[in-house]
Amino acid sequence: MARPEEVLVVENERGEVVREFMKDTDAINLYKKMRETLVYLTHLDYVDTESIMTEKLVNQVNNTEWS
Repeated sequence: MARPEEVLVVENERGEVVREFMKDTDAINLYKKMRETLVYLTHLDYVDTESIMTEKLVNQVNNTEWS
């Protein structure tokens, strides 16, 4: 079953009640959480985080770890 569109009902500058359609809210929320997590990890230990990220990227380029 397809996911329904998210709609926000707001009042515009002319006082009319209108619907605003929200697009890709799940993707945006996922991006924000991933960014927040990465920032948190780099604040904990940036050297280790960088080495893990570099290792994962190298493995993806070499096709040894691909998802």
